[in-house]
Amino acid sequence: MIYKAELTAHSIFWFNSLSYPHSSGYVQKVMPVIHNYPLTIAFLGRLVEESYVGAYNLPSYKGSKKLYEEGGIYVYPAVFDRTFYMRLTMSISESDYVLYKPQTRWAVPILTTNNVISVGSKATTYVISSSPLDVRYIRLGVKRGTMKVFLKEMKEYEDVNNFSPNVAYNDKDVKSQGGFTLMKHREGDVVFGGSAERGVKFNDDGEEIYLPVPEFIKDL
Repeated sequence: MIYKAELTAHSIFWFNSLSYPHSSGYVQKVMPVIHNYPLTIAFLGRLVEESYVGAYNLPSYKGSKKLYEEGGIYVYPAVFDRTFYMRLTMSISESDYVLYKPQTRWAVPILTTNNVISVGSKATTYVISSSPLDVRYIRLGVKRGTMKVFLKEMKEYEDVNNFSPNVAYNDKDVKSQGGFTLMKHREGDVVFGGSAERGVKFNDDGEEIYLPVPEFIKDL
């Protein structure tokens, strides 16, 4: 089963996509793209797992194939159609962590400015599910922000080969070449365009969607 999923932010959406030093501290920005790995975890109803909590900042990812075998869900990267931004400045000077910092060798900034996506922002993605899907809300991001989900099943589609995808996808999961990199990630880069060997084509409100299918998903 293939679903189109429209996501609407009901709280701030916070991922530290980019981080760089500034004269007043560290500045961290979020890109208007959500990687499919945390999205899949969110659609499975998991708040967090060991893939995002690892010693020395070295998480051990299960991988999209393993998640699909466990839960029967594969979610594509989401791209924001509408974004509202907020800027949050945070300090650890008034927290207990400032006492812990001198005992470590980690470069933890005292002051951090975070640029986050705010309430009302909307993103679109697609989901492959081995069984009927009924997900109303998901939580993801640094502060587990809430996003409302509107699902629309794409009932009519046809197989295609050697085509150019017109949605964002994970180049580690899909057999493809070329394409423009939107986001770098340890579990595969999010890319757009290029060419893919195998996928499906369907109509979405008058627009033809060419969706590449991961190699480990044999039947839809």
